Amino acid sequence: MKMNMTLKRSGFIILALFCAGALRAASTVFNFPVNLNFPAPQNISLAPALTLYSVSSTYGTGYASSLAFDGNTTTRWSSAFSDPQWIMVNYGSVKTISRVVIQWEAAYARAYRIQVSLNGTTWTDVFTTNNGVGGTEVINITPVNAQYIRMYGTQRATTYGYSIYEMTVTYTTPQMIAQASSQQSAAFLPSYAVDANASTRWSSQFSDPQWLSLDFIIPRSFNQVNLSWEAAYARAYTLQTSNDGFLWTNIYTTTNGQGGQETIQLPNLVTTRFLRMHGTQRATAYGYSLYEMSVLTMSGPQPPSLPSAALTASPATLTSGQSATLTWPASTATSVSIDQGIGVVSASGGSRQVSPTATTRYTLTATNSAGSATASALVTVTDATPPTLPAGPSITIVPGREFAANSYVHRVLADNAPLDPKSAAWVTNIQGQISRYYNVAAVNISQYTPAIFIVGPNQPTVRVRNWDRNNPSWSNAAQQAKWTAVPLPDNFVAASGTDQEAMVYQPSTGMLWEFWLMAKTGARVVNSAGQTVDEWGARWGGRIDSMSTNPGYFLTEGGDWNTTTGAKYGTTATSLAFLAGIITIEEQQAGVINHVIGVALPEIMAYPRWSWPANRTDGSFTYADAIPEGAIFRLPANLNLDAMDMDPYARMIAKAVQRHGMVVWDKAGTVSFRAENPANKYPEGNPYTKAGGILNCPNGQSQQACWADSNGRLRGFPWASLQALQTQMNQ
Repeated sequence: MKMNMTLKRSGFIILALFCAGALRAASTVFNFPVNLNFPAPQNISLAPALTLYSVSSTYGTGYASSLAFDGNTTTRWSSAFSDPQWIMVNYGSVKTISRVVIQWEAAYARAYRIQVSLNGTTWTDVFTTNNGVGGTEVINITPVNAQYIRMYGTQRATTYGYSIYEMTVTYTTPQMIAQASSQQSAAFLPSYAVDANASTRWSSQFSDPQWLSLDFIIPRSFNQVNLSWEAAYARAYTLQTSNDGFLWTNIYTTTNGQGGQETIQLPNLVTTRFLRMHGTQRATAYGYSLYEMSVLTMSGPQPPSLPSAALTASPATLTSGQSATLTWPASTATSVSIDQGIGVVSASGGSRQVSPTATTRYTLTATNSAGSATASALVTVTDATPPTLPAGPSITIVPGREFAANSYVHRVLADNAPLDPKSAAWVTNIQGQISRYYNVAAVNISQYTPAIFIVGPNQPTVRVRNWDRNNPSWSNAAQQAKWTAVPLPDNFVAASGTDQEAMVYQPSTGMLWEFWLMAKTGARVVNSAGQTVDEWGARWGGRIDSMSTNPGYFLTEGGDWNTTTGAKYGTTATSLAFLAGIITIEEQQAGVINHVIGVALPEIMAYPRWSWPANRTDGSFTYADAIPEGAIFRLPANLNLDAMDMDPYARMIAKAVQRHGMVVWDKAGTVSFRAENPANKYPEGNPYTKAGGILNCPNGQSQQACWADSNGRLRGFPWASLQALQTQMNQ
């Protein structure tokens, strides 16, 4: 649906009509004002400059949206003669709204909702009725913070449209806004942590991480933060500040929270607009719950503050037998030590050479009279021995053989890897997409995922035609040049499904070929061994010439990863290699995945924006929290997956996502991962469904019956605990 937007110099706060149940007033949003001394309420009938109006439709030029906000009861907005219809205003800044008045023309709404939003995407009902009476309706609501208001009607009272002479809103400008990542229920709102009432509290959902932030509206200076915890407190959390609500700076971190009344004395005065408590580890099985969160400015002698702590490793990745140097700066600590057998080191700073034989995390602990602070550095050790070539029909992805050892495919994510400012919103978006698209998350194993045909050094080669089955005369010379000599095996087939993907890998040469929309052309050709074979053709794909040094994607020719120009290759919409993120049969049989996992989503941020390592996108969604292709998600390093109730198959995937991440690499009809297609490579029986196979299917049960969706094989996967790593956008 196309939205008509009109920029006005006069205007208003907007509303929305929806159909629903009985007449009621509700207040269910997360963000509420602190109960301070507000200015007197204002009755608004004209909006300030730069207010944006939008409507679902307009009956004609004489019934524009702005006419419902011009203070003139002889003019009106009128919609098309159908359901549903809505009218919305972006007020430009957050307001605390307490009343809405609608003056209807004869064409009024029988059923509608008034909804509010902070971002114009996620809406909350504040009033619902399916018994509207027309005329002048006065709606008193529990005060709520919003930047957007809309009226959304779903049942007209007449055969005409919806028509409004005037809408007015009573509001105040809040002096502080509390926001949270989640709330347990409407009884535990974020505003209750800043209402100066010790009997009310904010409580989050029962997962990690969670946060509560304060927007002071006008920057405030303080050097003390007070947290009054309910029994559900944070074991590990960070206090963060921000001037824009997006980029955050850590000012205090602890992994040993004690709950109760916690007073955090900062070493220096802090001036900031936003303050956030970001919890990463709960002390109980419940969520995070705060009675109050407040700040103070203390004068006079200050109590001691926690010491500084920092530790780096260079190089961070090495091969067995090499050394790395750990370095730490001077600290205000009285004692500094490093684990892994190193012991006490100088508090004045220093360095130490280490030679781990396996991937090792080194943790520095700095201590003074105020307590302890920690920092860590990960040293990743790779095998110096050249990896052996795969011997079976499947493969385990190995660093330095399948993609460079330092590529995004194989990197071990740092515990404190920075998160994207959109992390919480994007995680909510993923959960919403699961709900909106069939309420499942899937793992493709036989359709919409390719087989991996692994061939030996002597496999005869043949040309694969660059060909469109719907336009046989079409061809691309640059793509065709990559497919002049492809080692197609005799049993080669493309995947079923509309994408008809295929993959051929020759480890002896380090070359990989991918194909999309691949099928037999109907012609016969001669291969390099002089044999006459069926000709195959494909619409698009690519070739990687050196797998051991490849970064995990098909390189853009005539451009770079972040350009919209240049030739973009590969089968996925991002140019990320299929082999980089697929879950192979051999890995599933072993129960361990030691590389990044690719995930496809139905809704992707619109072209031309994407994030590294993606090289392109097929996204089309423009709403505020749309997720870019290339975004990488992870599960927190301190999340105990073994203690969670989930299917073992889901736990295998979750551990890979925790260690290496999952990258958004394609668009699909559901939220889905791709696992290797067995095709016809297993004459002894399908490795998924045979007795003792990956799925542990009961004898006689079909693959379709055995392979369950998120209610089965992905049961318990902790979607809500995902975090989005800091993106590197192309523009």
